[in-house]
Amino acid sequence: MDATLPNLLRRECALTKSEFEYMGLRISSVFVVFIASLLGVMLPLVASRVKRINLPACVYFFARYFGSGVIISTAFIHLLFEANENLSSPCLPDAFRDFPYAYGIALVGIFGTFLIELVTKFKIAEKARKAGVKAPVHTHGPNALASNGGSVELCEPKPRNPDQVSMNRVNPADLEITSAAESTSSDPKDDGASDKQVVNQSAALTTSLDTTSVADHKLVVQISNICLLEFGIVFHSIFVGLTVAVSGAEFKTLYPVIVFHQMFEGLGLGARLDSTPWSPQNEWVAWLFAIMFSITTPLGIAIGLGIRSSFELNSPRALITNGVFDAISAGILIYTSLVELMGAEFLHSDEFEHASLKTVLGAYSWMALGAILMALIGAWA
Repeated sequence: MDATLPNLLRRECALTKSEFEYMGLRISSVFVVFIASLLGVMLPLVASRVKRINLPACVYFFARYFGSGVIISTAFIHLLFEANENLSSPCLPDAFRDFPYAYGIALVGIFGTFLIELVTKFKIAEKARKAGVKAPVHTHGPNALASNGGSVELCEPKPRNPDQVSMNRVNPADLEITSAAESTSSDPKDDGASDKQVVNQSAALTTSLDTTSVADHKLVVQISNICLLEFGIVFHSIFVGLTVAVSGAEFKTLYPVIVFHQMFEGLGLGARLDSTPWSPQNEWVAWLFAIMFSITTPLGIAIGLGIRSSFELNSPRALITNGVFDAISAGILIYTSLVELMGAEFLHSDEFEHASLKTVLGAYSWMALGAILMALIGAWA
């Protein structure tokens, strides 16, 4: 019994050429998965820009939050689970079963993603301070005390008079307006009214600058978040395609499941790309991200079909490669989905600040439905 066990294990850890059946279906999957991915990711982008389609707002609402649930479930069920399966496989040395490497790598992915976002936001705030305007302060959490026009730096000394606050935050070019306002009154009796007018105009300029700063800050943060989301999704898509291409007898079950997986995931990504406030100069990035998502899984399938004669799905090299990249992608998507798609979206965004509880619970329900359906798909893929 002990002598036959290594042979059985060796047989299980190798994929022979005889197991590559359904070649016609495998080749067709390159095109079918591409079309499904393209339809899913392009639907929100195209529908919001083509007047003839004229989809109701509730469709965008559904696509946005249902897709968020799909992404969340993908991170836990499809990526983290698969990473753990690969990195704890009996086809690997015993050392891989002595430590939960998949969860450790995912943890590194979470902290790495957080570090990227932390540095990005710090650099934006630093740039805003150098420009003479203040970065937006979060109105929730520990910094709420500093949200009423105060500084993030709680130990920063206060100016001696209100005028100093306004004048320190006005661009030099804008001082001409203030100077003009000061020169409009030559009567000493009007000095009080003139000073009041100067303060009001300075306050208006400050508000305008702060509004611009907040808008720019939110835009950069949203774009950085969507880039992280895109990176996490595209990162694992090639390996999804590779797995489909070189899978054995389970290919017939895996094929339709991956098609639905890509369509749902594309729907979620497309809704997020569409909700990002791209400027006219960089709107092409949204279309580029959509195309990248559409072609990565078919590209992985094509690569898998090309190397099928030499690639062993259960070889140590393949298991470690797939496991590591799935774990990294899981960490990225776990952070992005929990912090951005759930925490920031529901608790700290302006969208739900004045919304009814029915609207908030509706968004939550669609998100939960997307997560549940994607988790059920995980039973086959």
